[in-house]
Amino acid sequence: MKHKVLSIICCVFMWAGIAGNAFAAGFIHPGISHNQAELAFVKAKLKTQEQPWQEAWQEMLSSKEADLSWQTRPTAHVERGAYNRPDIGGSFFMRDAKAAYTHALLWVITDTEAHALKAAEILNAWSETLESVSNHDAKLLVGMGGLQFCNAAELLKHTWKGWSQEDQQAFRLMLQKVLYPVIQDFFPKANGNWDASMIQTMMAMGIFLDDHVMFQRAVDYYVNGVGNGAVNHYFNEFGQCQESGRDQGHTQMGLEYLVNSAEIAWKQGVDLYSAHDNRLAKGFEYTAKYNQGSDVPFEYYESYQGKYKHTKIAEKSRGRLRPMYDKIVNHYHNRMGMKMPWCQKAIQKTRPETGGTMPWSTLMYADQPAGLVTLAARGKDTLQTIVSIQGEKFFINGEPTYKGRTWQGHTIEGLLMNSRMVQGIFDDLNPETADRWAYEDTKKWDPDRNTDEFVKAMDSWYAHGMLAFTINMQGGSPLGYGNKGWINSAIDPEGQLRPEYIARLERILDRANEIGMVPILGLFYNDQEDLLEDEAAVLKGVDNTIDWLFAHDYRHVIIEINNECNLKYRHEILQPKRVHEVIERIQSKEQNGHRYLAGTSYSGRQIPGENVVGVADFLLIHGNGVKDPALIPQMVTKTKAVKGYTPKPILFNEDDHFDFDKPINHLVLAVKAYASWGYFDYRKRGEGYENGFQSVPVDWEISSPRKRGFFGKLKEITGGVN
Repeated sequence: MKHKVLSIICCVFMWAGIAGNAFAAGFIHPGISHNQAELAFVKAKLKTQEQPWQEAWQEMLSSKEADLSWQTRPTAHVERGAYNRPDIGGSFFMRDAKAAYTHALLWVITDTEAHALKAAEILNAWSETLESVSNHDAKLLVGMGGLQFCNAAELLKHTWKGWSQEDQQAFRLMLQKVLYPVIQDFFPKANGNWDASMIQTMMAMGIFLDDHVMFQRAVDYYVNGVGNGAVNHYFNEFGQCQESGRDQGHTQMGLEYLVNSAEIAWKQGVDLYSAHDNRLAKGFEYTAKYNQGSDVPFEYYESYQGKYKHTKIAEKSRGRLRPMYDKIVNHYHNRMGMKMPWCQKAIQKTRPETGGTMPWSTLMYADQPAGLVTLAARGKDTLQTIVSIQGEKFFINGEPTYKGRTWQGHTIEGLLMNSRMVQGIFDDLNPETADRWAYEDTKKWDPDRNTDEFVKAMDSWYAHGMLAFTINMQGGSPLGYGNKGWINSAIDPEGQLRPEYIARLERILDRANEIGMVPILGLFYNDQEDLLEDEAAVLKGVDNTIDWLFAHDYRHVIIEINNECNLKYRHEILQPKRVHEVIERIQSKEQNGHRYLAGTSYSGRQIPGENVVGVADFLLIHGNGVKDPALIPQMVTKTKAVKGYTPKPILFNEDDHFDFDKPINHLVLAVKAYASWGYFDYRKRGEGYENGFQSVPVDWEISSPRKRGFFGKLKEITGGVN
């Protein structure tokens, strides 16, 4: 395995292209080692005291770094020599980095502000004091400790309002003026774990600083750097590592730094895990196998510039597994479905993983569901779907919907034809009622099957010209109307997101993005919102949902605060007189120049109130209960007459009237009044499984006469979508 400076021009362009595309919309925050979806997942597991998270949590709580009495030891001129001699502030730098990161995690998980204050105290002390890092191991020291400092800062900056702009600026200057200059040129001739440590920290710095050039520099070096730490040089084709012939301790250090780097990139939509045919996975499996007593092949190795030469694999430190395997198993096995037998065997020995350069990895990465954190859509070959509004028209990716289309002399350009599909993430958390939703063929209810079949059917809806669907975090009545004790909510009583629901929602939103559809995401349903404890929990649920959407950089989603706000909502903030406050709350949140469009709906025949008309981005009305079709265009006219109305889209997003074979029906009259229309269909008494899109279990296919009638008329009006 003699080191060669490989000239793989096509690979360079491929990876630079992926990373370049990822930043069209800016970085995702928080988004270094953890994002909102993962944090919500961990909090949910701890709330139910599940393993292995609970044991890992107790290890964190009992650590000395978690103590609120922690004393920081900032040093102005840090030195770390070879073999850590001399050690002038170097150990303090590492220990305080771990403490800052630990307290930042404790703050995010527990909402205990004392931990945020402690993390800020540590960061501020070093920002105010540190002037230089020098001596033989300076690059390695910054590479190892800088990542934890950056993670702590990222979490504070994007989850806590108490870290002042002045203090944040001081931390930025420490990164830019003191730490980055130490690592900016890497250390190609050193053993690879040095470069690998610097890659991870340079990526982290780039994200915190919103510096794309800095981040890209690290990405490029990871893939095709000249030194020993680049992934194509640290491993050969079968996984032997550059340091395998040195000792197993340093080999595993390099592995950890590289997986940390790949995970950071993944959060930003850049797939470094698969670089050079999943070389990282091969290196981990090779090393885990050897360190658990099995033989592995070895070939002669000569490093960059010929400094290191190895003829056989090293026995030194063999069997001492570094606490770093949960993260790699989480990606390749949980996310990608790859077999990682030796790493999976290793975590049975290393759990709970509390040490390493990024400690607490069992707590933060163990057993995540496959859909929890996917590669960001903007990093895919498919274009990101972006919805916007100009006057009364909807636009998708800068073009009006149904561009240039007319039907019977009426323009439909700018409309958003839709259907009520609110049960896409349905489940019933009440064991006394859950069995009633069982599928006929299996005699069991399966929420994942429900979502899978929803996703599978979306292409056929889109092909008929349906560009949007309403889906709700709390569903709707699984019987069509009414509530009989079932519990179905992606938001728990305290306002936290339930990760199993969110994982299903992510699959739907990702597919909608790929196709080019607009989800109308409802947050609350009147028969479920009363399960939330109080108004604070309601607002927390709103904030957590919007933060999750921002973390995934979804730009194709619009928000319906609640379904039919004028019905019996317990919380005043969701009632007609105050619901506009929630709309404004969402509108006030912005990330990378994007905010979410928001509105709320009213029950059949009801006209939106002045407070909503004045602030909503679009107006949602319902045709349920409107027996005379002539009232449909009148509802549009009356809505436009409400005081404070300015030109904006009007949508029916729920109407249970059909008659699609007749010349006059609700759909036709809405289109003629230039209002978007939404189909609402539930299974009526005595009807079979194929009927309805709301009654659970749902057949999501276009499988009944009513469904075929709607989609046929829709395709006639819109021309369909190819």
